[in-house]
Amino acid sequence: TGIGACTDPEVAYYDIKKKKYLAKRFKGDMEILNLAGNVAKSGKETIVHQHITLGKKNFEAVGGHLVDMRIGGTLEISLKVMSKLKRVKNPAIGLNLLEV
Repeated sequence: TGIGACTDPEVAYYDIKKKKYLAKRFKGDMEILNLAGNVAKSGKETIVHQHITLGKKNFEAVGGHLVDMRIGGTLEISLKVMSKLKRVKNPAIGLNLLEV
């Protein structure tokens, strides 16, 4: 989890019908109101899956799947070590989902 500030973040929304992410870059400085996610393995690949809620200067909020950002000012992150998470491709949805 995390809070802080960032510049020029790019977030995405997963379109389940198209089975692809639709991304949008926001210009300027924004507050990181919440950052949540996990780190898992898919075969030999490490997958970082993060969702973010951002606050704009006009007090509107936007969010989605975090693609990219530059830290602006500070980013405070808290990590919790858990048992190893594993992802497996779900062809119906088109995503690597956590295996339970």
